[in-house]
Amino acid sequence: MPDTTEDSESVAALLCLRAAPGRSDELAELIGRMVEVTNRLHGPIFYGASRSGTDDHVFIVYEMWASRGDVTTHLAAPEYQALNIEARDRGLLVPADDELALSALGDGPIRSMQLRPLT
Repeated sequence: MPDTTEDSESVAALLCLRAAPGRSDELAELIGRMVEVTNRLHGPIFYGASRSGTDDHVFIVYEMWASRGDVTTHLAAPEYQALNIEARDRGLLVPADDELALSALGDGPIRSMQLRPLT
């Protein structure tokens, strides 16, 4: 019988982040470090980020994990926590905006946006 526990299901996430005014290059550098550290230490199926092709201050982080337990381990990792604290302390992000993800991804039935590398 297959394992049907919650932890056996893969998890995917898409995060939209907006840099504080004038701080987009600093946030891009920090997100780049987060991607490198996460892929090196935490073993996601996929973890990457892109910058909006139309708004320099908008970033998309996309990730896929084998299980919820992997996500929990990642979120609790000291390296992840340190980078989040750094972003907060340096004031790199604006407060979360529920509409950002929808507006960043467009209006069509299949949401998409023009993306470019972080740097």
